[in-house]
Amino acid sequence: MTRSCGLRTAFGDVADLIPDGPPGERDFVFRADTLPSVPATVETDRIVFKKASRCYNSWYRADLLMLYVENEPARLLGIFLLACAFHRPARATITLKDPGSDLRAIVYRSARLEADDPPVGLSLLPFAFRYYPEVTRKHPWWNETTVLDLPLLALSNADDCATTDDEWLARHRVRRVIATRNGASRRAPSERRMFMEPGTGV
Repeated sequence: MTRSCGLRTAFGDVADLIPDGPPGERDFVFRADTLPSVPATVETDRIVFKKASRCYNSWYRADLLMLYVENEPARLLGIFLLACAFHRPARATITLKDPGSDLRAIVYRSARLEADDPPVGLSLLPFAFRYYPEVTRKHPWWNETTVLDLPLLALSNADDCATTDDEWLARHRVRRVIATRNGASRRAPSERRMFMEPGTGV
């Protein structure tokens, strides 16, 4: 069966330039001018999510997302996320076409920044991300202590509102939620080493 990946069409030229190793020998600098613009929608049948949940103490229910992806589409997904961080499209969607995937889409959204009406507090925009290959670890964030600097994937639905149990169970898309800018940038390069590893964080 022939598999398709619109991420390859959109970001394949950049993916071919990024070094695989050996660790520390060659780098690649991601900037707005080295990343292509982000298509509003791309389709792929090479990314699969399975969803489950865990209950703690009989009253707290948490999502468990399991990501199944091979090396090449994982790298392309990472580039997509970095391109979103640098270009800040209002909305970008990856439609997941594999019939075995429990989720149907990955949705990135960003609020528009206006110079004459910025949000309260400090506003930051990315300048560059310098990437070196490193030795792959099975659990790259195992010893993290600053939880807010970790990236997060959140399940949602088309309305971003699940109030009933049926709506909660029927959520079918991943909405990217980032606690900090550091969390956003750390998720993208790690896509390369997330092959078949379950996790709740994009």
